[in-house]
Amino acid sequence: MDVRMVSLEDGITSCGFRKMAAYVARINRDTEAYYVTTARYKTIRNGITGGRGAGGDLSDDEVDEVARGLVGADLLGFSSMTGYADLTHRIIRRVRELNPAVYMIWGGIHPIIN
Repeated sequence: MDVRMVSLEDGITSCGFRKMAAYVARINRDTEAYYVTTARYKTIRNGITGGRGAGGDLSDDEVDEVARGLVGADLLGFSSMTGYADLTHRIIRRVRELNPAVYMIWGGIHPIIN
């Protein structure tokens, strides 16, 4: 089974996602982890001031590029924080348009709370 785990977060922490992706890869050899970033990089200054980088959203063409890279999977697992909920929705919608048969699950703090 082709499984693709997708993290939408700027930064390299993604601790929960990394643990889940490693676990899934242990039980399914055909598992790959993907990291989608929006250039909203965390810096010490932004951490202190609560700011973010100048980026923050992907264009429709970039969303399409991400979605096309995922459509061949049998199972997609998304992980995102609340700040990336809209972007995650856009990618999921585009994947669904390209491959209505793919099974998707979305985890992370935003979908858990909602």
